Amino acid sequence: MNNSATIELLRSHATHGFEQRYGEKPDKLTLLRLLFEYRCIDVMGYTGLYVMAYRIFRQTATSLGINVWPRGAVASSVVCYSLGLTEVDPLKYGLHSVRFVNEEPPRFQFDVEKARFDEFKEKATKVLKDNPDILDFETGCKYVIGDIEPMANLNSERVSPLPLPDNLDDEIAEYALSFLDTMDMYKTYIERKNGAVWKPTGIEKLDEILAPTCGLLAYQEQMFDILKYTLRVYGTSANDTRLIIQRGDKERINTLRTELQDAATQTSLGDREFDTVWSVLTSNPKAFLKAHAVSRVLSKYYFKAIS
Repeated sequence: MNNSATIELLRSHATHGFEQRYGEKPDKLTLLRLLFEYRCIDVMGYTGLYVMAYRIFRQTATSLGINVWPRGAVASSVVCYSLGLTEVDPLKYGLHSVRFVNEEPPRFQFDVEKARFDEFKEKATKVLKDNPDILDFETGCKYVIGDIEPMANLNSERVSPLPLPDNLDDEIAEYALSFLDTMDMYKTYIERKNGAVWKPTGIEKLDEILAPTCGLLAYQEQMFDILKYTLRVYGTSANDTRLIIQRGDKERINTLRTELQDAATQTSLGDREFDTVWSVLTSNPKAFLKAHAVSRVLSKYYFKAIS
């Protein structure tokens, strides 16, 4: 799936877009995030997926004047942001690249304006067939255009963008928590936003991570931050931990707890503090993907009905 020409093509497109997004002199952490993603994409052999996603969802959609908008974890990637595949800055919203760039091939989940969905899919399929040197057709059908959906709200005018509120935290939390399994959490969130007191855990970094959601574990990204900053679990290991908790296999969860508690002896956490961290980490197995919520919320500011 990777060859030197394809790698150079991806880096050319993404590096140019990166400079447009972050300027010619980005801060060190932003640049490191880009380089980390480049390395993961190269090592895992995913370069062709990104190049074809760029050609289909950016170049082809733009040339045809067809509105597309990503969902799922696409917004987690700085490379995707640099390629113009998403308008969500993953650094601004605290999104983690591991949710998109990991050991599993990335799925480019996109909504396409419903009125022109069939036209777009036909053209996208042709683009895949015409570029076997970049990505084989079967792989492209599965991972690049295998999860596109028609969406009526995109049958509208693209704007750039309408004025954004200074803070979208409440809108993002509302989208993420307004489901049957988490509706009670959303009610608690609103009560606390309106003045109800919530008791901090006393673990400084943990409270810092939970503060934007008033002490509640709402997002998968918070799980990653908790694992990273309190238990020193990173990258794909953190993603595996999230999956074990979310899948609810009690035996694997108990094994995981023991492993993490043993590892915690290498950190500054005592047994009581570990119990607190673990309690928070497992408090919401349905923790939502913040990247998806942010993308959904932002879409409202980029499309308006045609009068």
